[in-house]
Amino acid sequence: MMKHVMMSMGLVMAVSFAMPTFAAPTADNASDMATNCKIEVVDVGAILQSSAQANQAKTDLKAQFGKRAKDLDAQQQQLQTLKDNFKKNQLTMNQSDRSAMQDKISATEQKLINDEKQFEHDFETARNGQMTKILGQMKSAIAAVAAKNGDTLILDTHTVLYADDSLDVTDEVKTAFESAAPSSPSTAGQTTDNASDANQTNTDDVSGS
Repeated sequence: MMKHVMMSMGLVMAVSFAMPTFAAPTADNASDMATNCKIEVVDVGAILQSSAQANQAKTDLKAQFGKRAKDLDAQQQQLQTLKDNFKKNQLTMNQSDRSAMQDKISATEQKLINDEKQFEHDFETARNGQMTKILGQMKSAIAAVAAKNGDTLILDTHTVLYADDSLDVTDEVKTAFESAAPSSPSTAGQTTDNASDANQTNTDDVSGS
């Protein structure tokens, strides 16, 4: 379970700021749009890949959740040690000690499951908060470029089969987007994490050696 949590955390950090695609024009209205609208395109993914906002958000998530991920890994190792010791010594243990060890293993395992679920919930909440903030800045940057250029529609290049290079406003949008980059590291979401850490501390005695 812990390997799954760590892998999920890594993958989410790697792709968490991929921009959702926008629907391309349908065949029915493409002709009207071509004659009545000024259309340009932007490569949102390329902007996000190198943006200060996305990089800062990834750094914030790692700083906020890195220690908890390591703590979960330590709990997993502790649980495995308890299981190994029980398997090795159960034949020489009296009934009382055997029952006590089994109860301890069960309690430790349940705590790990609960902490992993809380971790995943908190991480997803924080990631979504970062994502909402960044996408809001991206939409504002695109709207600003559209207003300046008199565009009716700006499409993501990944939804378009072909567009002339003259229609690409990626550099303009990138400049507008980067101008909204925060001047100091974000601390959003730390309150939730601290609250969860406090809740975790209340059950630490269950996983003692």
